Amino acid sequence: MEESAKEFKEMFNKKGQIVLISVCLLTVAYWFLALWYTNKSGYTKNLVVFYAIFGPLFNYHPWLDFWQYIYQFLMTVLFFFIIPVLIVKYYFNEDFREYGLKLGKKKTGLILMALGVVLVFLLASFTCQDSILNSEYPLSKLIGRSWAIFIFYEAVYFFYFFAYEYMMRGYLQWGLKRENTTFKGIVVILILQTVITTLFHIGKPMTEILAALAIGPVFGYICLKLDSIWYVIIWHYMLNIFQDLFILSYLGMLPS
Repeated sequence: MEESAKEFKEMFNKKGQIVLISVCLLTVAYWFLALWYTNKSGYTKNLVVFYAIFGPLFNYHPWLDFWQYIYQFLMTVLFFFIIPVLIVKYYFNEDFREYGLKLGKKKTGLILMALGVVLVFLLASFTCQDSILNSEYPLSKLIGRSWAIFIFYEAVYFFYFFAYEYMMRGYLQWGLKRENTTFKGIVVILILQTVITTLFHIGKPMTEILAALAIGPVFGYICLKLDSIWYVIIWHYMLNIFQDLFILSYLGMLPS
């Protein structure tokens, strides 16, 4: 009992408290600035802050529906990658790459990544007919106008997943993990990470919220086990590319 108390005290020392508090504050700030939307109707929804700033400037042009998500992805990089990196580098005086950005156990990681890509391909092919999911994704149906637009959107989309995984399963988990962290401590870290990532998905389709709840501890454990977040980044990213492609195809909206 004393050893567990000592371990948790060390986990939630000043550094652990800063990590946990900063993740919560950055997530809330990001939600208001880049995830709070209104006027959801059919296949469109408006990000409140984006439209408040750019709507009047561009006379509420229809293509703002596309650019609001580019804005969202870039805001993710700011809040979920740049700010955590600055905290790690200039406050903790540590190398930000040590928070999951190494390749880790490459052989095992590459095998799992290949299997994971096949699994997410199959998953996306089965879920594309879900009416709730295909009203939510792709976030902007305008990406079906041309392959150039689709490729540009998906390329920028990568940075969303990179930044999201860095903060939620890199900065958060490695920020709480210590050299002597036991299995019990890992379980606590995974629970905290899963709670935060699941709450982050509030407002998304219920199937996505439940998926975040189920996959959160799995992805988190894999990252810690492989000593890298890169493999999970690729899985998460490829799932959404396949999902966007299959849904556009199902809706008859793929570029000609």
